[in-house]
Amino acid sequence: MKKQLINLPLSFIVMLLGLLVVLAVVLINPFPFHDHYLEPPHSMADFELQTANSEAFRLSDQKGKLILVFFGYTNCPDFCPTTLSKLNQVHDQLGDDANRVLFVMISVDPERDTPARVAAYVAQFDAEFIGLSGSLEELQPIWTEFGLVVEKQVVDNAGSYSMSHTTSLYVIDQSGDFVKIIPYDANVTDIINELVQRNK
Repeated sequence: MKKQLINLPLSFIVMLLGLLVVLAVVLINPFPFHDHYLEPPHSMADFELQTANSEAFRLSDQKGKLILVFFGYTNCPDFCPTTLSKLNQVHDQLGDDANRVLFVMISVDPERDTPARVAAYVAQFDAEFIGLSGSLEELQPIWTEFGLVVEKQVVDNAGSYSMSHTTSLYVIDQSGDFVKIIPYDANVTDIINELVQRNK
């Protein structure tokens, strides 16, 4: 007797192989959230940037408070609004603990982002958020201190551009030390748990 061969559509085979790859990734790495503790914590150099009210925001003046720092820019089409919306949920769900946390966005686009513009931008997501900017000379050392990658990408011949930048969150503890990096894919619960633990 001749054995009957089963002819499977190529699309089905491709889909099956794709599912097997996804399954393998999940089994190897079941938890996509990977935070990074700095051991030992990094003692931050003090910095000063201007707020929308032309007041100085000094890192050294914030000791005693937990600070969650995010870097972005007001023309950002994707990661920045997504992250700020997530942080708004974090702020709301923290309840009274939110009073002990500063949510700060620092610009990566000094050419277009004035302190007033950044402040107005973050206020669209939460009135309690702090938006900061400055000159390239002021911002670049801060980016370096956090290990940030910032790159200007020209979009067209008219001079339009976007900013490619690291999308992580950065935690500064009550002593002013840089203690943790929280990845972009962390969910609201992950971030809340981290902040609550730090405030105990």
